[in-house]
Amino acid sequence: MKNLPLLCLLICIVFFSCQRGDDPVIVDPPSPTVLKGGKGGTHNLVPFAKRNGGGVAARVFLKYAADKAPADTNNYDEKATAVSEPGYSHHVHFKYLTAGTYVIRAMYDVVKADTVIVITDTSGIELDFDMNMK
Repeated sequence: MKNLPLLCLLICIVFFSCQRGDDPVIVDPPSPTVLKGGKGGTHNLVPFAKRNGGGVAARVFLKYAADKAPADTNNYDEKATAVSEPGYSHHVHFKYLTAGTYVIRAMYDVVKADTVIVITDTSGIELDFDMNMK
């Protein structure tokens, strides 16, 4: 009986806690079914290019509405070189994206990393994630 107020408080915290948007879904094969995506939305993807735990000035490519990485980098919709900003390691901003499926490829020297990300309508506005190249 002494713990009843504490138990009630814990139950209230669980039921009335704040909720935030879903994080992006990073998908390993098999591919997701959602493919719609592109410019004109409110979401921003911010991949951080990393190699051996540190940031690198990698070239980062973004393909809209895709679940597999194109072999030719000319077939991507956007590309940028990762740069560092004060307080942040090397990264790229891909802005104003709609909900959908995206392929991101980071390349540096002879190493690369590919990631498939699904953005939902409830995903956060800015989605940060690491691209660990091997």
